[in-house]
Amino acid sequence: MRHFAPDNLAGPDIGGSVKAVIIVAVVIAVLVGAYLGASAVFAGKVRQELAALKANGLPVTPAELAARYGEGENPTGRVLNAAAANLGNDIKPRLSEIESLAAMSNLTAADSVVMDKADVVSALMAVADSPPARFGLRYEDGFSASLPGILPALPAFQKLLSIKARALARAGRPDSALQVLRAAIRMVDVMGEPCLIHLLAGLVGFDSTCALIVRYAPAASPAAREAVRKELSRLDLKALLARAVATEAIMTEVTVLKQDPVTDGKSRASFVPWLKMAPLRNSARYVALTVKRRNLDALALPWWEGRGEVERIKSLSKRGLYSQVAWVASPNVLLFYARTERAAARQGLALLALAASDYRTNSGRLPTRLEEFGAEIPPDPFTGRPLCYRADSNGFTVWSTGADRTDDSGDAEKDIALRAEL
Repeated sequence: MRHFAPDNLAGPDIGGSVKAVIIVAVVIAVLVGAYLGASAVFAGKVRQELAALKANGLPVTPAELAARYGEGENPTGRVLNAAAANLGNDIKPRLSEIESLAAMSNLTAADSVVMDKADVVSALMAVADSPPARFGLRYEDGFSASLPGILPALPAFQKLLSIKARALARAGRPDSALQVLRAAIRMVDVMGEPCLIHLLAGLVGFDSTCALIVRYAPAASPAAREAVRKELSRLDLKALLARAVATEAIMTEVTVLKQDPVTDGKSRASFVPWLKMAPLRNSARYVALTVKRRNLDALALPWWEGRGEVERIKSLSKRGLYSQVAWVASPNVLLFYARTERAAARQGLALLALAASDYRTNSGRLPTRLEEFGAEIPPDPFTGRPLCYRADSNGFTVWSTGADRTDDSGDAEKDIALRAEL
């Protein structure tokens, strides 16, 4: 009997199995190599970015931040905390009764709140001549660090000082009003721990402060005007913003390394697990630091040139694979830039109004054209050209073109315009 074995039944293909194992091993080796290589490459780029920041004299670790800005609550911080506690829970509805800039229709309410909170106003006046406040911010916690409870009180502080200044001016005491407004200027940078949220809180109310300075400057004495001029000139808004952006760079670095970035509770929360992979974690650090460094480079430019660069950085952060990384890496610096830019315009307008008032004191009349100011004309942060000025029989108007960079002759609806009546 014959037995036939089918031609297609062969023995085990040992060679093929070995090849498959080798292919799998090679693929795994390539992936592991790529993983480790990418991680190393981005880690090297991170070191380069940190070195670049350090070369510019900026802190690059939480310890360096703490060493530069101090740890623990200092005397100024304790004064502000006590003032905040003395505000009471009723302050917001009471302040809402009082109109902001144009006039105070409810003068009784204004006088009442100033009288009831006189201890708070006195504390803020004292703080105007004190070192910046510290509250023991823990930079090593990144964005999960607890912010000082004083932050919600800063707008109320500014509002109280504004109301007090207007009450003094109404009582025929413009010098005392300017003294209070000098304290309000100091509130802008009273927070000695540089974070963007601190700067934003400090700027709340600064526009009103500048408008009131313009309004009361003509009636005040040269000495009172000089004290306010020194305080305004000391305030370097560009440096404050750069300091805050540099601090945010390190807080972002800490946050990414902790693999626990701040999220908005929506789809961006899915970004968190990515950071557990070393290449993605290091690339996130690199993107974060690059965005911050570019923003810092933009802040080294004049206002009117830096804005375009900050806008480009913001636009790039919305594109491609790293859009979520960039969201964590870069809080909306453009938003803070625009807000600080507007504050810088009003700061310049207040300085120009002080110069016009000094000219009137010295010559008996207001200047009729910009050339009469000499070298005292601040530039418009939106255009780089001199701020605008116009005198008339009842007073003068100073204005900036605003973000549209179009001069609308001091139109209050289109320009940033402030007015002084004589």
